[in-house]
Amino acid sequence: MLNVSLTLKNFRCFDDSDPVHFDVKSGVTAFVGPNNSGKSSILRMFYELRNAFNQIGADEGATGALLSGQTRPASLLGVPDPSAVLCDRNQRPMTVRIDTRREGNKEAISSIELKFDRDNVGAFSATAFTGPRRDALPHSKAKRKAEHHFAVSNREVQNESFAEQAEILRDSLYIGPFRNILNQGQANYYDLNVGTSFVQTWDNWKNGHNREHNRAIKEVENAIAHLFGFSSLEINPSPDNNELRVFVDNHPFSLHEQGAGLSQFIVTFGAAATRRPSLILIDEPELNLHPSLQVDFLTTLSTFASEGVVLSTHSIGLARSVADSIYSVRREGNRSIVRLYDETPNLQEFAGELGFSAFRELGYDRILLVEGPTDVRTVQQILRMLNKDHKIVVFPLLGHAFASGDHSNALEELNRIAPADKIAALVDSERECEGGEPDPKRKAFSDACNSAGFYSVLVTERRAIENYFSSRAIKQGVGEQYEALGPYEALGKSSNKWSKKLNWKIAHAMEINDLKGTDLLGFLESL
Repeated sequence: MLNVSLTLKNFRCFDDSDPVHFDVKSGVTAFVGPNNSGKSSILRMFYELRNAFNQIGADEGATGALLSGQTRPASLLGVPDPSAVLCDRNQRPMTVRIDTRREGNKEAISSIELKFDRDNVGAFSATAFTGPRRDALPHSKAKRKAEHHFAVSNREVQNESFAEQAEILRDSLYIGPFRNILNQGQANYYDLNVGTSFVQTWDNWKNGHNREHNRAIKEVENAIAHLFGFSSLEINPSPDNNELRVFVDNHPFSLHEQGAGLSQFIVTFGAAATRRPSLILIDEPELNLHPSLQVDFLTTLSTFASEGVVLSTHSIGLARSVADSIYSVRREGNRSIVRLYDETPNLQEFAGELGFSAFRELGYDRILLVEGPTDVRTVQQILRMLNKDHKIVVFPLLGHAFASGDHSNALEELNRIAPADKIAALVDSERECEGGEPDPKRKAFSDACNSAGFYSVLVTERRAIENYFSSRAIKQGVGEQYEALGPYEALGKSSNKWSKKLNWKIAHAMEINDLKGTDLLGFLESL
């Protein structure tokens, strides 16, 4: 699983007086900020430096050369003038440091710092650091001893864990902010094939002999049909392979007759389905989409990435709904500053940011409060099974810190956004045994919701939402080695534990019969 920290110095708008430092882990990471703050530059960095990441990951010959102190060529992707990536407020080199967050022995490479000199930005040197203490490894002739093992300065160091993390960073799909370009000649827009190149790829995958490719295209068609509320959708190349034709509910259209939102979904999901990258990087996912589609768009996009999504957005509400980690990006004078976003909850502000009134105009008629962003994605997958995901707006309570006692004043403030009888809440009980009492703080929170007059409140009969998952769905979602939990078994204490961030993948594999007869299914069906 991905778990790294990155530190950028003198990269574009980020100088070395206040270096950019952020973590990227499996799941969803969001950068929130105004225009021209630098959030898009952070996403493009993963794309522009992909050739360098490859040389410290998959290319062991290059890694050995770097450990020896050699400078290696690495052209910057999508940068006509390489000097454009350099901060113009000083003359010092640009550096990018990658730190793994995995525990390793003292002979394991734990960090590598890439250095790009100003007189040759298309090449870089590197310094490696080993062990938990991040001890600098002196440059010395490195000899490859075995796979991911090198002899350096009379020491044998291994690069397996670090190479795995670097490979995930390299195996990314960058999706820029303009995503509805289809009716053009053969071209690329960053990692997206557009125009006739995209149409030809679609044709090959849909109509070729590879069944996995055929299924991937069908998955895209089904996902888009569900998102837009179509009964059926079929997307076919024209006879000359110059454009796409769509059948919406059995009615034929040329793609240019449909809105930009549909084109964006086809291009984005098509690229993700045909690449299946480890990491998807998407700039301003909210563009051309009504708020009612934004969360669903990102949740569905996540299903095509094995590790997660990194996004930049103007919408704090969207980031709070989907992201496991949020960073703010802002300008201070001539500098751009990146900081962890303050997650102190303010539900009234949050609901206002997402504009519940706008949701209601499109037929959304209920707010469902859940505990955190991981639960938003998980519950949305179950609501999708029930065809209720476009009727219910799912808001996170931002974890145990909020759903932990009497917050009646804050909950009552939601009535200014929506009537109490339009609000429901779902909270894990944390029960430890059958017939046991729920956690007292969860019970107090439930009482506060009921006192505020909410439509419905469920404190789960089982310990938590992951205790409702079937073994079949768990194996399909996260791996054959995992089994279902007992009804009151704590995931964090189980020898069979998976990351809670992967719950949505399991929920995506669930079927109605897996939940039949449970209080969770009955509650969601009643909304």
